Amino acid sequence: MVDQKYPTADQKYPTADHKHSYADLPPPPLEEHKLPEGFQHEPVPLEPEELTSPTPSVDETEPTFRTKAKRHCARWWWLHLLVGILIFLIILLPIIYVAVPKIAQQALDKAKLNITSEELTDPRPDSFHIALNSTVHSSSPFKPILKSFNASLYIGNGSDSNAKPFAYVTIPQMKVNPGDNVMYLEQDVSIANMDAFVAYSKQVLGSEEFQMAIKGRPGLKLGGLPTYTLNFKQVVTQKGLNKLSGFAINNITLPTNETDGANLLGIVTMQNPTLLALTLGNVTMDLYVNGEKIGTSLIPHVALEPEKSNAATPKVATNTSLAATTGGTPNTFALRGWVDLGKILSLATLNYTNMILPVDVLGQDVRGAQNETLSYFTSALKATPIRYDLDVGKVITNLVNSDLNQVGLATRTLGDQLGDDVCSAVGSMLEAMGVACGNGTLLG
Repeated sequence: MVDQKYPTADQKYPTADHKHSYADLPPPPLEEHKLPEGFQHEPVPLEPEELTSPTPSVDETEPTFRTKAKRHCARWWWLHLLVGILIFLIILLPIIYVAVPKIAQQALDKAKLNITSEELTDPRPDSFHIALNSTVHSSSPFKPILKSFNASLYIGNGSDSNAKPFAYVTIPQMKVNPGDNVMYLEQDVSIANMDAFVAYSKQVLGSEEFQMAIKGRPGLKLGGLPTYTLNFKQVVTQKGLNKLSGFAINNITLPTNETDGANLLGIVTMQNPTLLALTLGNVTMDLYVNGEKIGTSLIPHVALEPEKSNAATPKVATNTSLAATTGGTPNTFALRGWVDLGKILSLATLNYTNMILPVDVLGQDVRGAQNETLSYFTSALKATPIRYDLDVGKVITNLVNSDLNQVGLATRTLGDQLGDDVCSAVGSMLEAMGVACGNGTLLG
């Protein structure tokens, strides 16, 4: 092998036309470092502590998960806070605004409204006064506050979407505790829809039982939660006057000297099996027998009290004239009539030989305290005919026992209308007997 030397300093590198380039030359050999004399190549022994690797510092160790988490939270705390708030709101808001209102609505739907007493007084052509006592039973353990709200009153169960409310009332605010809660309202109410109120009046007077729906959207407040607007609907079943069943005329007399021309007076008794105290007003009725009109009657100051109230604490009129007009007791009223006595006796003796006349009493007009027509009660009474069997024989017997003069006049009127001389003579005789009995000459 031929040793090839690199050019020395005084030698020149091969030129371009040289056969070999610098790149073709082998690398220079490493020079061997020689130690000074007296030094030998012997390994230096290491101390024991140098044989082991030094313990790395904490900063040089691999960070743990906990350390990484701390560093991450310290750097991105604001992001974690926002994410936590967002998750909290995502969970909490549906509970507050969806779940809680749903639970509250279910509790309100389960609550039961029970009317304990009701008064409808001071009727006017477009308004009336109402006083209502009721209880609301709640089975919920919570104690929310039911805010005051406007409630609409409907006849029926309120399922008809086209139905119109006949009135609006303001339900007062109340705290609803578990169990029964008393609710009372009293206010003047305007009639919202006349046709609907006529239908309500017809149900009250003509039916044995009817339904009334109460609807509204009250606010419900529970603790620190927001106020929720809920749907309130209660259907109340009430008793009606059932066509004024029990209508009766008693203590009939036949006066001859009344300034208004009335020739029949009596005491009318009406039953009221409902919880409703109802003021009708001055009621004018027409009297018919088999479709033939026999007269007209007036019952002033009609105010029906519930029978339970009558038995417990009957109302006594403080005005003496009113007491005399109404007979002094609840549901007992004075009657004034303008009747055709001859036609009554003729029907009783010729057509109804048992002396019992089936009298149909039909409402003609109802007027309020200011003599204004109450169209809703008038329509209701016209749609509610009353059948009353008038015992003419009993009336005559009572008249004989009380005043023969009245019987003589009535019998003579019958004879005049029948054109029977015999009846006329008997009437004159009875009339004379009545006069004699009255002045004491008949019996001495």
